[in-house]
This record gives sequence, structure tokens and C-alpha cells, in this order.
Amino acid sequence: MTTKSNTVTRVTTLGSSPAGVAAEMRVAAELCRFGFHVAQPYWTENEIDLLVAFETSGQVIFVPLQVKCVQFKTATESTQNPTYFIQNLKKCYVDGNKWLCLAIYNPHFDRFWFIDGAQNIRDAYNAQKDWRKHVPYDEIPSDGDVRIGLTKLGRGNFDKDWKCPENGAIFWDQRISRIAKRIADNREMVAEIKAAMGW
Repeated sequence: MTTKSNTVTRVTTLGSSPAGVAAEMRVAAELCRFGFHVAQPYWTENEIDLLVAFETSGQVIFVPLQVKCVQFKTATESTQNPTYFIQNLKKCYVDGNKWLCLAIYNPHFDRFWFIDGAQNIRDAYNAQKDWRKHVPYDEIPSDGDVRIGLTKLGRGNFDKDWKCPENGAIFWDQRISRIAKRIADNREMVAEIKAAMGW
């Protein structure tokens, strides 16, 4: 951000680190705005960016989130509806924690997408098999990126299935509660979450 004569000039494209920080803070703020309890796990590696506490079945479940930022740039567009891909969602994160959720934030439009659970992340990726440079999921190396793409105008069912509506308290509640209940229904699931958090 730059300032000039006491006015703020908006930066259209953030660097990768500021964009990542902004996305985590914005997703956390949106969840807090709708009454969720959100924590940043300083004790983990890069796999989990945020934890959402959700009470279900008489216990508090911590839902793990990986947060990614996608910026819709305008200066270098080569088509009317270009595709922008999330960066650094490692396959080992998705395969290592079946309860991992993916939150995607676009700062240009202040919009969110949310995919609950590793299987849904894989399904969303596989549904984009016709997109450019798509590699079959099984062929991605363990430390390779799961490149999920977004477009400004929407493409296929991705927006329909995963885009958060504006003021989407009900959407967030349904998706968070859906996976929290699945975790709570199986003690092994709870143990897996604790192991992923280093407990």
C-alpha cells in the first residue's frame, strides 16, 4: 500500500507473502463475523493455517483450514475469462489429513470459496481435468501442487459448488458443521486431527 497526500492508493496486486497473510486474516475475520471461534496454530508446520472450533455431539471439534489467495490480475489478461490458480497447496497436505478444508480468498472482489474435506478437494481438482496444464491427481508428486483454478466469470460447477454467497453465514455454518459432525462421529478422526496438530 502506498500513501500520497494523505490518500491511500490501492495496490492491485499483492506479493505472495502479503497476499497469504491478508487471506488468512480475512478468512478468520469473516468466520469471526459469523460467530465462529478461530485460532491460528503457531505450533504446526505449513499444513494448517487456521483452526475453527465447532461444538457438536457434546464435544468441541477443531476443523483444520488451509488458506490460499487468488488475485484476479487485469494487466496481463490474454483472454476474456482467464484462469487463475492457487499456489502451494501441496499434495502431501491433502493426502496427510482427510479432514483438511480449503478456503480460497480473492482480494480484488473480496470473495471466498470453501471446500470441506480432502476428498472434496481432490474431487474439485479432478473436475478441472480439461483445464490447461492439468495433471492427473495420482501423477502429482507428494511435494507437488494441487492447482485448483478460478475464473472471474465462473466455469463449470466450481463456483456453484464452492463459492460463498455474500453475507454467507448459513453457507459457512453448513459447511463447517458438516465436516465437524463427520469428525465427531469417529474417534479415529479426532485422533487424526490431534496428530496433525502435534497433540
